[in-house]
Amino acid sequence: MSRIIFFIKKYLLPVSLFVIYEVFWLVVGLIFIFFFPNVFPKDAFPKIELSPWLPFDWIVTEFMFIFMVYIPVAGLMGYLLGGYILAPIFLFIHKKFIGRNLIYGIQEKPTPTRIKFFGKGFFPILFSIMLATNITAKYLTEGIEQLFFSDYLLEIRNFGDDLRNEYVNIVGLLITIPWTFGVSMFLFSSIWFLKNSGIIYTNEQKVKSISEPFIIRSVGGWFHTIIKGYAGIGVIVTYFTVIVDLVNSFLIDHEITSAIIALVLWILLLILLLLATIPGLIINEMIRDKSGAYVRRHGARLGIVQFAEIKLTFKKKILSEEELIPEKDLVLEPEYEVTKVFESSIDKFSTQDFESETPEEVHELSFKEEESPSESNIDETTDN
Repeated sequence: MSRIIFFIKKYLLPVSLFVIYEVFWLVVGLIFIFFFPNVFPKDAFPKIELSPWLPFDWIVTEFMFIFMVYIPVAGLMGYLLGGYILAPIFLFIHKKFIGRNLIYGIQEKPTPTRIKFFGKGFFPILFSIMLATNITAKYLTEGIEQLFFSDYLLEIRNFGDDLRNEYVNIVGLLITIPWTFGVSMFLFSSIWFLKNSGIIYTNEQKVKSISEPFIIRSVGGWFHTIIKGYAGIGVIVTYFTVIVDLVNSFLIDHEITSAIIALVLWILLLILLLLATIPGLIINEMIRDKSGAYVRRHGARLGIVQFAEIKLTFKKKILSEEELIPEKDLVLEPEYEVTKVFESSIDKFSTQDFESETPEEVHELSFKEEESPSESNIDETTDN
């Protein structure tokens, strides 16, 4: 029963969000079908379609297929292929070409209780958008357009105005994203496989004789830093530049409503594409142990067999008048002081005499001072 509860807590949120993703595109498609049938007439000639490579011949159903099926499946296939193919290759490259003076080990970590889909999915999405943007801008030549674009889009490209050309560029970007999303997941899944293995390294031996600090880092984290550098802030700037150009084209033609709709959809697109990574991330969690063991078997062939136990100890340093003194080297005065001890000739002990732990309680003996004889006689005389 506890395993079922753990499974529900871990996967309920991501599954629910992916269902929302699917329902959103379904609702958008149904709105165009039932409420705006004249925007993209189904029986128009030539047919209003995106690409002959898609299994439908109408732009609305093609878009629904791209976002509801094509992108998630491409990401899932890219994940499964990339992890098993690239992870051993990346580990071999790191060990043989970068890790000559590094010490490798395996760190065991507990199974995570939730899926961080935003942190893991953000950079694969940016990377896929970067690839799609570059392909559309640089490599979408006339010959490739004729291969992937429908006759409808080619006609708009040849005889359309600036707005329609911008529209075709956006459509080309959307047609390309499923392919680049699969490539991106193919690449990033190898990083997740490496992280699942727990293989880490340290440069402690390498920096013994130099002033560089020693580090402990995972092999997967090292590759993640390199790859996500190509999908950083520049991609976000490019993405919003495309949005601004499209909205500006609508405003020039005084199509304010279309400009608002385009702005909202393109901002939502980045968030919704994050949700498209959820199937791959769920599979990553479900096969975490198997994928980690798969990479560790290849690591064993490279001599990575030792388990590492990482402990971090943080110590304060106190600033004295002369220098920084580590806390462990200070002779600290105790936090207590015995001021009066009975049955002893010592009225007060100095703090240096008490370096042991404070006793739980100190019992003071109650006493009554003896009355002097003169005071006693005086009292007796008064009574008489």
